[in-house]
Amino acid sequence: MKNSLRPPSASAAERAPNAPFRAEGLKQVLLSAAGIVRGHYERRLDATRKPDGSLLTEADLQSNAFLKRALLDLLPGAGWLSEESTDDPDRLSRDWVWIVDPLDGTREFIQGRPEFSVSIGLAYQQEVVAGAVVNPVTQEGGLAVNGAVEFWGWETPGTEAKHLRDAVAAVSRSEVQDGSVKSCTGFLREIRH
Repeated sequence: MKNSLRPPSASAAERAPNAPFRAEGLKQVLLSAAGIVRGHYERRLDATRKPDGSLLTEADLQSNAFLKRALLDLLPGAGWLSEESTDDPDRLSRDWVWIVDPLDGTREFIQGRPEFSVSIGLAYQQEVVAGAVVNPVTQEGGLAVNGAVEFWGWETPGTEAKHLRDAVAAVSRSEVQDGSVKSCTGFLREIRH
């Protein structure tokens, strides 16, 4: 999903207000959506194709519907941008916008590879201020809200990478196979599938 969002700069971090909810609320929404996706994964449902040719499953649709309802309850009045929803240009007039991929890695999901996630972002005036991601099968995930960062289900590095050359990126097998991450290999310490 392409957009014009920027990572927060120092000045953006100073002017962006804290998200008006607790990190635990976002985590509960994230894990509930993961439960929906995991339930479908265990049943191995068939996929259809969207008009653009990309894959779509009932897990995508149900996770999207749940996330839209739950996240807009968590932050009423926010805009909504999701890979599985028709874009509503009204979001451009909102200060707060949820950016969601309710099942990131549908191809891996369909192939039975546990290499997919539920991904949630929140922007304030086009600056990213919060994010959360979880793999519904392995339960590995993390979130960042109002300066608090939490990881669970995996061993996290002891120090934060200060430079790209020290960073480790987790990518899907299909991104390696289609070459879409090849240009990043020289910048990063390691790419993990």
